[in-house]
Amino acid sequence: MLALVLLAGLLVLLGQVRLALTKDQPCSGELGLDCGGFWERAGAEQFLDKVGERGRLALLLWPAAVAAFVAGPLTGRELENGLHRLDWTQSVTPARWLTAKLVLATAVAVPAVALLCGVLALAEPPGADNGGWTDWTVRGDFETRSAVLGAYTVLAVALGALTGLVLRRG
Repeated sequence: MLALVLLAGLLVLLGQVRLALTKDQPCSGELGLDCGGFWERAGAEQFLDKVGERGRLALLLWPAAVAAFVAGPLTGRELENGLHRLDWTQSVTPARWLTAKLVLATAVAVPAVALLCGVLALAEPPGADNGGWTDWTVRGDFETRSAVLGAYTVLAVALGALTGLVLRRG
């Protein structure tokens, strides 16, 4: 999860640096830069726009990844190995055991998705109309700019844990 946050942050940082370097840049070849290619201002804005657009769409897969790789194996592996019996004999009820597992997965996944949404918000080029969405029905826009993706993540943790309990494998 941390690697994904760092990758998104690196891409947005690269786009913002490109945008800052092309700001008010004359076409005289100063600093060895010309006006075309990588250093073109329109290219930098398009890069940030694409990172934001594709990042939002990719972020919609976050809850499924959390369910498949975090919540399901977290409970399923303990049931498969029989470690849950040890916990239950140490005056930990099955409900408290499951609650502890779900809280752990949620405490990691929800702040990570909030951080990713914040990083993608930085991908908006300066001067873009960030105040209102042009069309809230566009898939990915509404979810990544509100608390909906966090709620999807909590639901995915619950469904992943349920799958791990049913399948009993990690």
